[in-house]
Amino acid sequence: MSGAEHIPSAARVSYSFPRSARLLKHAAFDRVYREGRRIFSADFTLFVRRREAEAASGGPRIGFTVSRALGNAVTRNRIKRRMRALARLQMGNLRGPIDVVINPKKTLLKAGFASLQQQVERAFAQLQRPDFSLSAPARNPGAPARFSGGQRTKTPPSGRR
Repeated sequence: MSGAEHIPSAARVSYSFPRSARLLKHAAFDRVYREGRRIFSADFTLFVRRREAEAASGGPRIGFTVSRALGNAVTRNRIKRRMRALARLQMGNLRGPIDVVINPKKTLLKAGFASLQQQVERAFAQLQRPDFSLSAPARNPGAPARFSGGQRTKTPPSGRR
């Protein structure tokens, strides 16, 4: 008999990470980045967005983005494995139809697992606070727009033609 057989079924916790709990499509990631809120941590940034009524079925979904700037494929995959393990451990703390994207920083490579676990726990707890709004903050209409990908014009340095 293994140790798991002695635990009542109600006390068992599932640490699986099924497809229904993952963000998989590029469009879903884009929506979270555009319309969501950000939560900053020492080793990662969390982007969060409440899903609309038509897609609100199911629980929270989590996705990961790891930039090439963080290292080669081996390093990036190691980061993703660590972040998936952290998300699995804290998934039970998330409620409601929300999408979360975790974007790690370079400091995550040197951070201990316990430290990362505390940061994820703190960030997920912040999401569940009643005073935390998941709707995106109002954009400042007078603020300069971000570069939209149009043609850049090069201005010649003064005094030269």
